[in-house]
Amino acid sequence: MGLNSNILWHQTNYKSLRKILKGKRFLCAYSVEDVTDIIGQNLTFPMVSMCDLPLSEFSEFQGKYDHYSIGMSREWDIKNRFTPIWYYEAKSRVPQLLRREILNAVKRGDDSITSLMDILSYMKKVEGPLPKHNY
Repeated sequence: MGLNSNILWHQTNYKSLRKILKGKRFLCAYSVEDVTDIIGQNLTFPMVSMCDLPLSEFSEFQGKYDHYSIGMSREWDIKNRFTPIWYYEAKSRVPQLLRREILNAVKRGDDSITSLMDILSYMKKVEGPLPKHNY
């Protein structure tokens, strides 16, 4: 695929779409993430899930996250300081480095562990199961 668009799409259900439009804000949902390769256990993070698929590719994914979509421009993304997920390969160097820094922070007992866990909350494996949506 390798394509992306200038629109960030959020898929949701009808009830949540109405809440988003009425409240003029996105609603966080909690997502269980497999970070066992970094900290040895799964963690749950609050997030707003979006994708940047071009409209020509969108129909393949429509309905996997629910049947209603709302699109936001890249300008909105920048203006609102929206931070995309940093996808990583489980056996790559980045998760190894982060794991080392987290273990060192735990040993030192310092507050950098909070910042490191914040970074971890923006990371997601390139591939893996999505149990909530059965794929």
